[in-house]
Order: sequence, then structure tokens, then C-alpha cells
Amino acid sequence: MEEAKRHLIISGAGRDDDIKGLIAAVTAQIDGPDGWLGLSLGQQVLEWQGNAFPDGWPIELLCGPVSEVQSINYLDASGVSASVSLADVELHETSLYPREGFHWPRSACRPGAVRIRYKAGHAAEDLPPQVVPALKLMLGDLWSAARAGTGIRKEVVEGIGSTEWEASTAFNDRSNRAVTALLLPLRVYP
Repeated sequence: MEEAKRHLIISGAGRDDDIKGLIAAVTAQIDGPDGWLGLSLGQQVLEWQGNAFPDGWPIELLCGPVSEVQSINYLDASGVSASVSLADVELHETSLYPREGFHWPRSACRPGAVRIRYKAGHAAEDLPPQVVPALKLMLGDLWSAARAGTGIRKEVVEGIGSTEWEASTAFNDRSNRAVTALLLPLRVYP
């Protein structure tokens, strides 16, 4: 929060809730399963769902980096809830493999029959270096847009007159290109 306020040149706590909301909005745009980056920036618990276990293949967990598998639950072929012991699997980056001698169990074949909960994301000190500058650019753009309102600006000098203009989007366009240039090398395509 303090780093964001320094970037926006804001002091005091009067706008903290607004800033928190903007930080959440810019982060959600790129972070985790709903973001376009395909990575988990902050640490979070995610759930992979599949229609069945893959026959002889690893399961690719999305939005890495993945640090821990917490549970593997499924509906067996008769529709009864069951789980796989975590001792029977091994994680290699974002790929979950059955250990040697273990095979994925036979499961029901229907949406959500297999559910894997896992921890993914970077610790704050391990974020790729281009993430924070990109987030600051996005935050600054959103803050400017929120302050500008409709983009129509009017300046009145009492006794002299007034000037009205439409705020330019040129800076925002350059900023969006900069954010893309910073983050695109990190993007993970499913």
C-alpha cells in the first residue's frame, strides 16, 4: 500500500480504500486463473478440475509456480468419493505425475470428477522483476482515469475565462504497450 501511495504521490489514509480497490483491479487483470498472464503472482490456493484422470499422462496444473499439492479427491467409477494419497504422486514444476508403480485410479467420467487443490504463486520477494513496474503503470493509468472521470476536462480561472478539452489517451496507449512489453515474456499459454 505504501509503495502504491508513493507511486501515486498520495499521502494520508483518506484514499486507502480507493487505492486498495484499484490494486485489486489491476492485479486481477493479470493474476491467477482469471488473469491473462497465466501465472499466479501472489500465493493462493487453486483447484484443478477434470472429467477423469488421464490415462498414463501427468496432470498439468495451471497458473504456476506450484509449490505444494494439498489434496487429490475424485469420484470413483461407482460415484463414491475417494482420494489419492499424496505419497503416490510427485510434482515437477507444474506437472503432477503418479510415482513409479502407481497408476491413476479409475474414476467416474463426468465434469468435476477429479479435483486437485494446490498452492501456487510467488512469494513477494520472488516476483519476476518486471511485475512491480508493470503493476505500477497499470495502477497509475487507472488512478488517472478515475480522477479524470469522463475524459472531459474544464479549467476555470475566475475573471479570465475557461478552457475545456478532452483528456488525451496517448499516454495510456504508451503505458499499455509498456505493460505488454514488460509482461508478455512471462505469459504462459495453456
